[in-house]
Amino acid sequence: MLNRHCLQQVPLDAGRECKKRAAVENAAQAVLDERERCPGRTLADLYELRSMPHGLRKAH
Repeated sequence: MLNRHCLQQVPLDAGRECKKRAAVENAAQAVLDERERCPGRTLADLYELRSMPHGLRKAH
């Protein structure tokens, strides 16, 4: 979810900062998407080292 107003708020290096922000948002969304693929499991279950789903591990 790229903030289109970022360029207007901070003119110096704003394009680079918006790209960084978009990359972080995309990575976070990938983690959330992987969590949704495991309904009924708690965060403790999902992040157990021995049983962490491969997709979730990869998203991190």
